[in-house]
Amino acid sequence: MINITKRKEAPQSLAKEKAKANGSYREEDVVLALYEDSHNKCYLCEDTLLTTINVEHFHEHGGDKDLKFDWNNLHYACGHCNYTKNDTFKKRDSNLLNCANPECLVDYWIIYRLEEDDKLVAHAVINQNPMADVSMYQKETDNTILLLDRIYNGTGTAIRNREAANLLTRVQLEIINFKENLLSYLSASDGLSKQDYKTKLGKAIADSSPFAAFKRWILRDNGLASEFNLSPE
Repeated sequence: MINITKRKEAPQSLAKEKAKANGSYREEDVVLALYEDSHNKCYLCEDTLLTTINVEHFHEHGGDKDLKFDWNNLHYACGHCNYTKNDTFKKRDSNLLNCANPECLVDYWIIYRLEEDDKLVAHAVINQNPMADVSMYQKETDNTILLLDRIYNGTGTAIRNREAANLLTRVQLEIINFKENLLSYLSASDGLSKQDYKTKLGKAIADSSPFAAFKRWILRDNGLASEFNLSPE
């Protein structure tokens, strides 16, 4: 999860559909706006290869029309993350970090790493950053870590576990390619080659890149936060 900037003006269909008895919050202009603002990524897992796309409510609307059609309550999500979130938080107030809130430095407060156990099965390690002050959002941070753990590592159910395994495979492939470019960057002997690899790394951690939070932490772990402008503002 990384921070996103949603447009301030809500898509026009939301007000029109809200006035109907059975209006839809998933009209084309809403989906397109969420797609663009989220960089074609699920706002939770950051995957871009979405075969199931949901317009997800950050706070469960429970039939409340104001929440149901509230532009600020809508996010672009994949089915795996939406269903995992519903399974994890069966209540109206999810108490999660909102990546559209600029006060929540979501990819700095939470550490993302991909490690391997004795069986060489990759799993995501999602920890709270001990150097970050999350005191104002402690509960939200803890809940978000719990949700992300289940998204990447599974919930115990057969379907969610298989979805999580497929997701981690895509994370692995991104990380392998990223680490190869990082190694080339660190070992480059001439300035031109070094700049070329720095450009590639910069694109790989851009908001539009899949699983950017994982890759940004690789750079931080290698002492390159300032070099790639990854320190919190």
